[in-house]
Amino acid sequence: MAKLSRDRQRIERHLARQETVLVQSRVQFVGSAWSTGVFAPQNRPERARRERPWRTPGRKGDPGTLGQRLPRAPGALWVALTPYRLLVGPVLGPPAALLWDVERRQLGGVEPRPRLQMMARFWLHFADDSAVALLTARQRTVDALAEELGHVVPGPGRVGGGASPT
Repeated sequence: MAKLSRDRQRIERHLARQETVLVQSRVQFVGSAWSTGVFAPQNRPERARRERPWRTPGRKGDPGTLGQRLPRAPGALWVALTPYRLLVGPVLGPPAALLWDVERRQLGGVEPRPRLQMMARFWLHFADDSAVALLTARQRTVDALAEELGHVVPGPGRVGGGASPT
């Protein structure tokens, strides 16, 4: 709980007057090791020719969409959902740092994925049909986000799901 209270202090710096936090958690990008390590497309030329240059693991959408514009940051991030927006910032670094915020109307929903590991994985979908895959240590964080934003059911013919909230 001490970790989340430290995150709360960082989050409160970015809240507007009378804005409250509905859901708060620590998350991590999916595929961050794959996009920068030995298996990254830029380190494997034969694979880079086959793949789209803008494709990165854990992201869906064309270049310029919200899912692609979310800055990639190493390590853990804090995420806070308010009635008006979603805030994302680094756990480590200057306390006043805010990586990204997006208006709530631009969020499409949450697609929980099967929990096959220690971390709970989910896709955060946006209104422009893009998405970002995230990991969190607590399944109830995924459930709380899905309750606030709505569930996204995988669409037919789409790998990993579509953006049709239920």
